[in-house]
Amino acid sequence: MRGPDGPWHFPYSTMRQLIPALVALFFLAGDARAQLWFPSASGLYVEVGDQGFRILESDFTSDRWGLKPPGEVRAALLHSRSRTAVANGDHLQSLGPGALILAPADARAFLTGTGQYWEGRLNAHFHDYACQATDVPTADLPVNQWMNDGDSLRMEGLPVTIQAIATPGPQPDGMSYLLVHDNSGERWLFSGDLLFDDGRIDALYLFQDAIPEAGLRGYHGYAGRLAGLLESVRLLSSIPSDRHFSSRGELDSSTGDPLDTVAKRVLGLYRNYLSSSALHWYFGDRFLKGSFGRLGGSDPEPAAPNFTRFEDRPAWVLSMGTSRIIQSGSGRVFLLDCGNYRVTDFIDKLMETGTINGVDGIFVTHYHDDHTDHVNAASLKYDCDVYCLREYADVLANPAAYRLPCLTANPIERLRVVEDGYRMEWEEFVFTFHFFPGQTWYHGALLAHLRDDPEQAVLFAGDAFTPSGLDDYCTWNRNLLNPDASTPDASGYFQCLSLILNYNRNIPGYPGLPLMVANQHVDPVFEIGEDRIVGLMEKLGDRVAMLSSLTASHVPALGLDPYWFTLHPYIQESQPGAEFTIRPVIQSSSLPDGSRKATVRLNFPQPFGISPVEFELSRDGDSFSAKPMKWQVPPTVPDGVYPVTASIALEGPSPLRSLHHAEALIHIRH
Repeated sequence: MRGPDGPWHFPYSTMRQLIPALVALFFLAGDARAQLWFPSASGLYVEVGDQGFRILESDFTSDRWGLKPPGEVRAALLHSRSRTAVANGDHLQSLGPGALILAPADARAFLTGTGQYWEGRLNAHFHDYACQATDVPTADLPVNQWMNDGDSLRMEGLPVTIQAIATPGPQPDGMSYLLVHDNSGERWLFSGDLLFDDGRIDALYLFQDAIPEAGLRGYHGYAGRLAGLLESVRLLSSIPSDRHFSSRGELDSSTGDPLDTVAKRVLGLYRNYLSSSALHWYFGDRFLKGSFGRLGGSDPEPAAPNFTRFEDRPAWVLSMGTSRIIQSGSGRVFLLDCGNYRVTDFIDKLMETGTINGVDGIFVTHYHDDHTDHVNAASLKYDCDVYCLREYADVLANPAAYRLPCLTANPIERLRVVEDGYRMEWEEFVFTFHFFPGQTWYHGALLAHLRDDPEQAVLFAGDAFTPSGLDDYCTWNRNLLNPDASTPDASGYFQCLSLILNYNRNIPGYPGLPLMVANQHVDPVFEIGEDRIVGLMEKLGDRVAMLSSLTASHVPALGLDPYWFTLHPYIQESQPGAEFTIRPVIQSSSLPDGSRKATVRLNFPQPFGISPVEFELSRDGDSFSAKPMKWQVPPTVPDGVYPVTASIALEGPSPLRSLHHAEALIHIRH
């Protein structure tokens, strides 16, 4: 190096003093531009500089299905166990050797024990009353820093403190991170999937959980984790921050505080639900106080709904557990549901005493195990057909192919599938079968009355109604809400209420005949008056509007339907060298209007050695068509449970992309 009058000369001792400072300056300068990555649906990249934070824009055009960071990352901060949020960890493996991967300590079993989790998922498939999302990675993630609530982390060479804040919500192990800059004092908050936009949640079904205060297990715990969401929101409201980011970008505060907005929307929705819930009949005050009180709001407790008029069961209806038996004067019977062997024992005893002399048929109201576990055995025992509606015939015949709560492990073989409105005469009775998507989409109802001089008609409605209201407490049942009359197959409880309203004293050929409703968990039959039906429809209409403002997609059906996109069959047995089949299923009735094209990408387990497969599906009228596709299991794959996942991208006015959204399980056994 030359100065103005010749070369510069540094004494050796001076150089020795400067070297450590120069080295420190070099690393500090490099680290000051380091990136913190929050893997999520949109990808948030924060550059930490010496004077503050800066957002880095990310470009996904070259990596449509992943979340590849744009440069060198010092730390990746995971907010929960969610597989979709981190693209199944696809790019975590490619981070540099010095990168930290942070994750909630409470999620450890789901992020590093994935093999055990999926083995357990196979065992928990039938009789599932926990009703929890399976949005869990399919392979262990390389997490090297587990964070507990209140932990703080300083990274060498970076002027930032990372604070971990437990914020349960859609995931019980949800975590938020507060970044505090040493020099600028900036405070940036990242809360993952807790809430979005101007105060919205992703999907209501993600919050289903037990409510111990009300004595409810997960199946009955309507969005039970909303209480955790509200606790998290109140906590974050007390923590000062300059900017607040979700996994989909910065929260919009132009119309008010998103934290306050989501709290008000949640309380409004829950009041609406409680005002029409069937669980008042089963759990009474404990249900009301336990469910609403745990939300921690200052609002007064909502009133319980009014009950309807009751009558004793008609003399021609026998009751046993969740089954009902229609008895003819000839001694023949028609069975409705059969949940266990006690039903057939009861029938056998009646046969022994000569009270009845045979079973002519069985009608299944819906697929739940307490109504179906013994149906196939009864069908074989009495050599009779099993009647059901087309809409749920396949789940009765192939329960392993569906991811639903309360599945029976016993497929029904001798199905007689009928269409909505099918009418038949049996003995002295008239039967009319109806698709009845109430408690679950896979539900039917049977209208029965005497052919001559009936005093009343009875609508055997399975578990759709109790005298206090609607059996819509389990969001994983697919109890949908869509008031659009042009799509009756998507209308859910609106369709059920319309049927009751139309039949009330207006049964074809029998003007003025009273209509009574039978729930197979309720001994008396009951009448739902016209004013109450109209009131329930109004409440559901209000709920649709509330869900439109609460769910991030603005489409209530997407927020209510865990199965808007699935892989079929959900579970299948295979062997090394054998074929397996997968068919993507898109429930078009749940999609935003105008969604015309879907791109699907299938991702296979690493031991299968099959590259991802991408293809497009076009909408054909009211549905997306997809043919089953076949692959072969490599002969070297060992026994085990192997998840195949699928990502989906929708095009249209409301584009949507979900990474590793659905899974199907391939069970390999020699």
